[in-house]
Amino acid sequence: MQLKPFLFTDIVSLKMIFDFLKENENLDKNELMEKIAIFTKESLKFKNFKADELEFFYETYELARLNSKAGIIFASLLLNYYTKKDK
Repeated sequence: MQLKPFLFTDIVSLKMIFDFLKENENLDKNELMEKIAIFTKESLKFKNFKADELEFFYETYELARLNSKAGIIFASLLLNYYTKKDK
């Protein structure tokens, strides 16, 4: 399973993010957990996160395990990622 490569480029429009969220809003728990793990791994290649920020990735993974909605989790992750400065 892969994530769309545009997620880790410099130029990302709100429409691209919205389309990604719409595509992934109905993932089952296991697919969501797998995509969160991939997103976290890829995010660490491009951004520096502090310990408390890394905890956020873990918390979203745990929320997915508890059957939280994929759209809400990905929206939170994407906002966290895009507000963080590059390495």
